[in-house]
Amino acid sequence: MAGRYELYLKASPQPDCPGERCVPGLQYRAFNAPDRAALDALRARLLLLSADVTDPPAEYPAYSTGYYAVFFGTRAALPSSSATLPT
Repeated sequence: MAGRYELYLKASPQPDCPGERCVPGLQYRAFNAPDRAALDALRARLLLLSADVTDPPAEYPAYSTGYYAVFFGTRAALPSSSATLPT
């Protein structure tokens, strides 16, 4: 696949952190989108595929000004998101 890829490693917030998000291994994946229309189209496609759209396309200012994302997953897959930032 063409594009730019980044990998971030993050330590568990605390040594005795309970739950799946605190064990070693891949916990989450995120994808960049070219624009908001692509994220709206992605949501429609995910719904057709019966994926679990956990948070619909919207601005999420807690992440960054202008951060627009859709959060999704499936019962068998990692939690995921796709987002775009204003340029």
